[in-house]
Amino acid sequence: MLMPTILPYSLSAYQIAENDDQLFEMLVKKPPDLLSFFAASCEDETWCNNHSDFSSKALKWITEQFYLEILPLNSVSDVGNAIREHFHNIEKWLPLNLYIKLANRTVAINSLLFQTASPYWFNFIRTNFFEKGKKSIVYSNISFDDFEILREYAYTGKVKELYRLKETDILRILHLARGSEFQYLEKECEELQLRYITVENLFQYMIASENNSLDLVKKRCCELFNSNYSGVILSSLNSQQLNCELLTSTETSLELFAKLVLHVTHFIAGERVMEDNAAIGLLQRCSKLTSLDLGRTRNYSENILLFSHVKELIFVGCLWLQDLYFKKICTSFPLLQRLDLTSCAQITLTGWGELTKLTRLRSLSLARCEMLSNEEFSLILMSARQLHELRISECRNLSEAAFHALAACQQRFVNLDLGRTSIEDRSLLEITTRITSLSLLDLTRCQNLAEQGIVDAIKVSSLQEVNLSHTN
Repeated sequence: MLMPTILPYSLSAYQIAENDDQLFEMLVKKPPDLLSFFAASCEDETWCNNHSDFSSKALKWITEQFYLEILPLNSVSDVGNAIREHFHNIEKWLPLNLYIKLANRTVAINSLLFQTASPYWFNFIRTNFFEKGKKSIVYSNISFDDFEILREYAYTGKVKELYRLKETDILRILHLARGSEFQYLEKECEELQLRYITVENLFQYMIASENNSLDLVKKRCCELFNSNYSGVILSSLNSQQLNCELLTSTETSLELFAKLVLHVTHFIAGERVMEDNAAIGLLQRCSKLTSLDLGRTRNYSENILLFSHVKELIFVGCLWLQDLYFKKICTSFPLLQRLDLTSCAQITLTGWGELTKLTRLRSLSLARCEMLSNEEFSLILMSARQLHELRISECRNLSEAAFHALAACQQRFVNLDLGRTSIEDRSLLEITTRITSLSLLDLTRCQNLAEQGIVDAIKVSSLQEVNLSHTN
């Protein structure tokens, strides 16, 4: 018997079958072979059409066995994908084994294609049909037209006429796709929403992006804003987080910022912004504010202390952050969880001890603090006792004594960045042995490590990810 054109070599033995019935009876005795054979046969549409009895019988059997949970999902997924790719040809043999009663009519569906389309529909059919012994259920909270779109996607992996829908219809389908866990359909709907965003309505869409969790819409709004306005720079972290950089406190920039206060979660202050009362007044209206970046500011301002509720402070390269002001910061921000002191070189032993006041601090970056001494580092470890994440990359002044202190500090670190430091094999092994909670480790350009030392250190750890870029 002639076989499909694209067929795994392991299935070539079935060519001894003389007809469709015999082929099916041979394959059904080995379900994995039947699944592989059917998926491969879908690629050869001429063969399928010439052997319609086999195609129909095999598809019905696979649908029934999968519905009864005799065949596992991981083995049937390829069959579902093959059917979707060639649905125009397979449709005529598709068994409709379940019924859904919508608000205005009853629809027959194929359970296999729905269940392999998403985890939601796999569990929905299993819970509402199979486990209850039903072949028909009521699903009246969706119209027939909307369900037809979901069915088309479940059957074919696409919706041909989606682009023709109106703006409000697309948003509704997006929510239905999200509820059904049809991720690609959801993304396609969101991409179609982008064509409606203009300079005139971008603030309305900014609100819509947050209300509907639309990451792409939020990103497009920021791009459009930045290309049409100056003095304020926006970047989208996700649909619920907006980063806003206020470069200067001009009348125009403050007017723009005033339109954004209800959306800003992360704020980057320009050189003199924290000294401007009008800007501070607007910043205080940012009810969602969680992060404050002061790295670009020229001078310390008491206005900074007005935002003691934020959970993250960033001082990258800040020139004014000395012991006196660092003490004020540590005293005034009791809720602080993340502190970025990258390239902050003015803090001394007098200041580092103030970290004891930040009892909720979980993430600390000391990257590029090249003059940080072993003594200062030990004090930091003793003062910040609840850290989960620590970055000391490019702290070139630290020696083996500092890394020994790190291993012995008894903190439950999850993420350590030791890149571009002088750490050696012995200290690395001590760290990975004693810090059992460690999951992520960055050893970029750690030139003093030997290959065997790295292997030994990883072997005794529970690390999930290690960055070894440009190590020896």
